[in-house]
Amino acid sequence: MSQTSRKQRIALLLAAALAAGAMSGCGAPRGNDTAPAGSEASSDAPKPGSKVIRIAHTYDPNSESGKGPHEWLEAGIARFVEENPEYRVEEEYYGMNEIDNKLMSDYKAGISHDLITVNTAQFAEQVASGGLKDMSPYFEGLSKEEQEDFTWLSDWDSYLDSEGKLRGIPYTLHTRVIAYNKDLFEAAGLDPDTPPQTMEELIEYAQKLTTDDVWGYGTFIGAGRATAEIAFSPYLWYFGGDLLDEEGNADFASEAGVQAAQFLYDLIYKYKVTPEWAVSGDYFTTIRDPFLNGQYAMCDGVGNFIFDELERAGMISGAATPSREAATNNIGFFLAPENSSRYVNGWAFSIAESCEDPEAAFKLMMCLYEPDIYQIGVGGFPVRKSMYDQDIYQGEFWDVWKESLAAGRALAPKSTTALQLCDAVAAAIQDCIIGKQPIQETLTRYEQEYNNQYGAGTH
Repeated sequence: MSQTSRKQRIALLLAAALAAGAMSGCGAPRGNDTAPAGSEASSDAPKPGSKVIRIAHTYDPNSESGKGPHEWLEAGIARFVEENPEYRVEEEYYGMNEIDNKLMSDYKAGISHDLITVNTAQFAEQVASGGLKDMSPYFEGLSKEEQEDFTWLSDWDSYLDSEGKLRGIPYTLHTRVIAYNKDLFEAAGLDPDTPPQTMEELIEYAQKLTTDDVWGYGTFIGAGRATAEIAFSPYLWYFGGDLLDEEGNADFASEAGVQAAQFLYDLIYKYKVTPEWAVSGDYFTTIRDPFLNGQYAMCDGVGNFIFDELERAGMISGAATPSREAATNNIGFFLAPENSSRYVNGWAFSIAESCEDPEAAFKLMMCLYEPDIYQIGVGGFPVRKSMYDQDIYQGEFWDVWKESLAAGRALAPKSTTALQLCDAVAAAIQDCIIGKQPIQETLTRYEQEYNNQYGAGTH
């Protein structure tokens, strides 16, 4: 089965024998609906599997990327049904790039859903649509320890609406770091165990590593939003700027924005360490494939979501399925310049406003967060802080990824037009690099165009 725009629903009929009593927890608050000890089940008690909870997601079990996360879903669903035999769970499949818009349009059309997955890049847009239910009453029913296992995230407030109501909980995180080829470091006379740390060292190393066949520094500066995520924002943040000001207006034409754009321009035309074709293609053809093929000595924007590909290439081992034995082979990972942040995003669970049984939907969600279920793999880093105490996340390999998660930032977590903001940034950077237009004037023009259409005063 492939992911297409056609919704596919597969019922998981995991029914058990009829049993009295209320739903058990999976970490969720218990109600007062448990039958007294020794009492007989009511003759009109629900039959096994007579109640339905639907979960909308993007994990196609027949795809390479969806197989592992779908095993996690299956295990969580089985746990929920085992403990709540009067329920069955139906899966609703959507394409990764369509699910948010489809769920928002379904809400407007009166089509109901229960537990749904939301791309964190569009979370604010989902909240603004009115289609997400307040999860606060259920979350506050968890123990303090369980709550703190989630609220440690630096961007936890991103999942609260303007009134402080909880509209979602992330379940998987993706971050990016700079990867480098140790063999190419050695060939250039550089210590393969000591990657650059400062901006000056980053440029110096990139120049030494650039040859007729190898580019010293790979990145993506194309027309997609990955330009804002991978190439521009980390350096904008490094120079002290941000994409939006406190009022919600675009602010990427600031002095810091000009410095970041000038750095990207110089990578190609001044330092000559990045290919001109970095302005074309997509993430996979401009980041992943050239690094795997040895065309880049250093490559920005390498994320944990390509661990499988790195492992198949023999560059790392023991990380696609997290283990203490995870190791780098002929590559390494680092963060630079010093004290810099990289982009972090992921996926979150929410309960649809149309859900008629939100307590059950929340309990299903918490089953998926149970440690023994959660460790099966969610296609990214887990959210629960306690998971990082497990043995599988110990060892030198994981240190840089933990550091990147801790220092990572979302692009515009409270903006309902974050995607349009990324498009504006990418278009501006392309004009600066491809068209060689004046940087300050070009950034200012795109910033004003964005603000005229989407700025704080336009809503």
